[in-house]
Parts: sequence; C-alpha cells; structure tokens
Amino acid sequence: GSHGARSTLEFLPRSLDFIKELCFPAQLAINVLCSQVLAVDSAYARSRQHPQGIARALHLGMRRLHTVKILAKVVRDCLPHSAWPFTVDAVKDYVEAWEVWADALTAPSP
Repeated sequence: GSHGARSTLEFLPRSLDFIKELCFPAQLAINVLCSQVLAVDSAYARSRQHPQGIARALHLGMRRLHTVKILAKVVRDCLPHSAWPFTVDAVKDYVEAWEVWADALTAPSP
C-alpha cells in the first residue's frame, strides 16, 4: 500500500547520497538517469501544453547535463575501469543529443 511506497521514497534519497559518495562515475550515472527523467517530464508537459512545466524540466535537465559534462572530464581516465557502462565519447554524444532535443522541444510549433 501507500506505506510501502512512502518507505521506499524515504529510503531513496539516502541511497542516492551513499552512491554519490562512492565515486564520480556513480555521480555521472545518477545525473544521466535524472536528465532522462527530466526529458520525459518536459515532453509530458509539452503534450499537456504546459509551458511552465516544460521550462522547469528543461532548466533542471540542463543543470544535470552541465554536471554530466564536468564529471565526464573528471572521470575520463577511470571510466574504462569502472562498473558503469559509459565511455567519454558516449557521454559527449548523449549530451549533444539532449541539447538538440531540448532546442527542438522549445521551438515554436508550426
């Protein structure tokens, strides 16, 4: 029931804090995942014609992408030895694709 969901939600932030303290590649992974959630949120807001929701989700997503860009440079040498399935080139391609997608989402509809 709702008690189980509440327990999970209360546990999640502590879990993320623990993972973020472990290593920079983990932080990179969390920011990539969060940017995906924000991309979905912004697309949903657009489908509901909610401009403030689009702007908010895109703003938060771009903040996550900024963090991803910084972390990609920091972890360049350790990524090949980490458990996270990222390469610096793949992260760069992801950020570029997200930025192109965000630009298209904010373009005026024809």
